[in-house]
Amino acid sequence: LGWRYSRFTLEIPLGINFKFIHKQLYNVEGYGLGIDLGGRLRFSGAEVFEMAKMGDICIGLALRDVTGTIIYWNTKRQDEISINPVLSFGFEQPIEKLNILLILGAEKEYRYNDDTRYGLECILRNRISLRAGLNNSGLTTGIGLNFKAMEHTINIDYSFLKHDLGATHRIGGIIEF
Repeated sequence: LGWRYSRFTLEIPLGINFKFIHKQLYNVEGYGLGIDLGGRLRFSGAEVFEMAKMGDICIGLALRDVTGTIIYWNTKRQDEISINPVLSFGFEQPIEKLNILLILGAEKEYRYNDDTRYGLECILRNRISLRAGLNNSGLTTGIGLNFKAMEHTINIDYSFLKHDLGATHRIGGIIEF
C-alpha cells in the first residue's frame, strides 16, 4: 500500500450545529437549546488503495451536546443532557452512468453502551436523497431535498423512526453560504 510514501488528498471539514429541542410526552413538554461540534477525515479510496473507480472513505467524530444541553420542562423540572461523543465511518460510491451516489454508514454513540446505527443513502441527480437504516429500535427511513435558491444551497430533510413510545418525525434544514 505504501501510504508512507504516497501522496493523497485529505479533507478535514469541521462543523457546528445549533439546535432547538422540543420534547413532548402526553401533557408534559420540554424545551432546550444545544450545540454540537464535529469533524471528519475524508480521503479518496482510489488514491489510497490504487483502485481507479473506488469512492471516498470518511471517518468522523462528533461531540453532541458539547455544552451540556438543559431541557426545561413545563413541570418546573430541568434535565441536563451530557456530552455525547459519536464515532462514524462512511463509504461513498458514485455510479456515474446513472448519476447516483450510494453512501454506506455506521455510527457508534458512546452515551449508551449498545447504540450502533447502520444506514444506506441513495442520492439521485444530487437533488433527492432516499435513506434507510437500522438502529436499536428497528428500521428508520428518510428523504431529503437539495436545491438552490437566492444563490444558496438549501437542504430539507425528513426522517421517521418508530419505537416503544410511538413514532418520531424529524425535520431539518441546512442553508449553505
